[in-house]
Amino acid sequence: MTLLVTPLAMAGAGLKYLLARKGPLAGNAIGDPRTYGLDAAACAAFIALLWPRLRSRDSVAIAVVGGVVATLLTPALPPGIPVVMAAAAALLAWRAPRPASRHGQGATP
Repeated sequence: MTLLVTPLAMAGAGLKYLLARKGPLAGNAIGDPRTYGLDAAACAAFIALLWPRLRSRDSVAIAVVGGVVATLLTPALPPGIPVVMAAAAALLAWRAPRPASRHGQGATP
C-alpha cells in the first residue's frame, strides 16, 4: 500500500502546526479575562435568553423572586448554593396557588 502525500496536504499540516503554536501565545497576551469584566457576560447572556419568556405578570414575579433570593444568599453561602436555592424559590412561587381571576377561573401554572 502506497501513501500519497500531496503538496496541499503538507501545506495544510504546516498551517495547522503554525496556528496551534500561536494560540497559546495569543492567549497569554490577552491576559486575565476577569480584568475585563467578562464574568458578567454569562449573566447578561442568561438574561437575554430569559427576557422573551417574561410576557406575563406571573413570570416576571417568579423571575424577581429567584433574583432576590440569589442576591440575598450570595454573600452568605458557598458558590452554587444560592443558584439552587433561587431555583427552588422560583419553583415554589410558580406552584403557589393564585387568586381567582375576574372570570372566576384560577390561573394555572
